[in-house]
Parts: sequence; structure tokens; C-alpha cells
Amino acid sequence: MAEGGAVRCTVIFRGSVQGVGFRFTTTDIASSFPITGYVMNLRDGTVRMAAEGAREDVTQMIRRVLEAMRGHVAEHSEEWGSATGEFPGFGVRYEGR
Repeated sequence: MAEGGAVRCTVIFRGSVQGVGFRFTTTDIASSFPITGYVMNLRDGTVRMAAEGAREDVTQMIRRVLEAMRGHVAEHSEEWGSATGEFPGFGVRYEGR
């Protein structure tokens, strides 16, 4: 891939993020971008999202998720790295599976 190619961002969303349609909203938004990865509720009440694609697409997707869920997200953290190419698409994962 050319310079500025695929990256991976793992995001942890904190706040009232479970039981509010967060995963559905995130997968719906992801379908608008050429992004792969997953979104998953964690036992500690947070939501983890891993997204791979072009940096601009991943950045825009995160921005759209934050806008759509602004009343529920108190804070989020991002960890950026290189894409692994391990995801066939974008979907919901379940902890322990």
C-alpha cells in the first residue's frame, strides 16, 4: 500500500456506552467506510473498537461515532498502529469468543 496506507486504531469508549445501541450504531457507521475491524462490549462497562483502513477513513469513522453517541461517551482513548489485515469485514464481537 502507498505511503499513508492502512492503519489500525483501537479505541476504548467510556461512559454510558452499553445497552444504548452503541454496537449497532458503530457497525452502521462503519458500513459507510472501507474499514474492517470490530466493536465489542467489555465486562468493565466500556466498549472497544478496532478499526483498520486508511487513516483519514478511520479518523472520520471515529468522529462520526463520537458525534452519534455524544450523549453517552464521557471519554475515549485511541491507540494507533499498523494494520494487521486480519479482519474480513467490520462486525460485532463478543468477549470470550
